[in-house]
Amino acid sequence: MGKREKRRKAERIRRAHRVARAELAAERARQQAGAAPTGKSADVVLEPVDVTLLAPAKFCLLTEPEETLDFLKTFDSVLARPEVTKIVVNFSECKVMSLCAFSVLFTRFMDTQQARESVPITLLGIRSGSTSVNQMIGFAEVSEEARPVNIIRSPMIRGKAVGNAFSKERDRAGTEIVDHLTKCLATVGTELTPEGRKYIGNLITEAVGNAEEHSGPWVASGYFVQQYATDPGECHLVLFNSGATICERIQSPDASEKIRARAEQLAAHHLNKGFFTGRLRNNWNKEALLTLYALQEGVSSRLHERASRGNGTIQMIKAFSELAGKDQRMCILSGSAYILFDGTYGLSVKQTTGTETREVISFNGEKDLQLPPDDKYVRALSHRFEGTVVSVRFRLATTQQTSLTKKRSEL
Repeated sequence: MGKREKRRKAERIRRAHRVARAELAAERARQQAGAAPTGKSADVVLEPVDVTLLAPAKFCLLTEPEETLDFLKTFDSVLARPEVTKIVVNFSECKVMSLCAFSVLFTRFMDTQQARESVPITLLGIRSGSTSVNQMIGFAEVSEEARPVNIIRSPMIRGKAVGNAFSKERDRAGTEIVDHLTKCLATVGTELTPEGRKYIGNLITEAVGNAEEHSGPWVASGYFVQQYATDPGECHLVLFNSGATICERIQSPDASEKIRARAEQLAAHHLNKGFFTGRLRNNWNKEALLTLYALQEGVSSRLHERASRGNGTIQMIKAFSELAGKDQRMCILSGSAYILFDGTYGLSVKQTTGTETREVISFNGEKDLQLPPDDKYVRALSHRFEGTVVSVRFRLATTQQTSLTKKRSEL
């Protein structure tokens, strides 16, 4: 069998798996709704159904993860119903939206649309009263005055390889995001240095590689809007994947035995101190703790070994903080664990053995992972995201940087 035929056969198998998963999801949704189950061979003709969903006022995983995940759960349940042929999302009351929330919703729709071979499904939107929400969705502006000076969109890049040593999509993600940042920085007269381009490109490709090798399908995208000439502009970046969560990866047999032992020791400490069962029991659990632990330098080398001795997520925080002004947010959502970075809590240096030091971020005043973090910034959610989201939103710094950027060269 030749390579081309092997690829075709593999694609047929993947297509069959997608259809099977869609049918299983539809069956589960039908059973939950109390309807009689129907198998493949059932001779039943379903009447087409249109469904309208009201988007929440704040559709944003960065600031409103619970409300956003609840809406995405409802959206998924509608997608799983085979009789639904049109979904209308009413954004009329939505005032705030993040690229990460919109990207997850749109990706899940596209996956369902692709899996449906016999009954197509369409997605429509109703305009918001918020100009910024309409701009992100792509609705045309009603008035000339409402048009922004700049909107720059990075292509939505997708990959689905698992266990690959490298993929073209991974390389493309790093290139596209760096090119996107270059266009954004040009609006304030700066650009990435050659070293800065390489550094950020490596961070993105290694983060994508981590998803490919240890989790599942992934999506990377970017969005920038500059409302008026003196506005520095707001930049959104998102990378998310489905599959194993950060906590699941750190507990997997593939993880370092030493790392697993340290993680379990830390979890046992929090359990014995009553942190999981006391006043924090509703927003602090082992999954949130181990997700936070996995971010520390020296704990997980999978995200970007070349960037540091430890963790590429920490490096990503530092890199985008350099590009940002005062208004910056970054969140990590994995399973039920939610971690928010806004500059309130920074990195601290801890000595380990001898003269070796590690950068640690604990999100508490004591700068100690042995104690619970500030639950405004790290907490367990009542809803879950089966995978990991890394979402970044920041306004560009208007002052010249010295580490990753320089004044833009005149052409």
